[in-house]
Amino acid sequence: MFRPSIIIPLHGVKSKTKLYQFFYDVMKPLNPLLLKLNSVITSEELGKAMIEVARNGHSNPIIESNQLKKISMSTR
Repeated sequence: MFRPSIIIPLHGVKSKTKLYQFFYDVMKPLNPLLLKLNSVITSEELGKAMIEVARNGHSNPIIESNQLKKISMSTR
């Protein structure tokens, strides 16, 4: 099971839920800081991690956000 915290959409993706999009827009200036603190994950990092786990599996049945970031970095 994947348990990401906050997912930052990339490449111009917009939420269909207006309230979510409002929060994404309000928080956008803080994204660089949040990314450095490993508090959030980007949609691209999440996708890479999910593909990596599908290909090679993972030792834990539940994968948290900080682990997902590490997995996505190992695919580079």
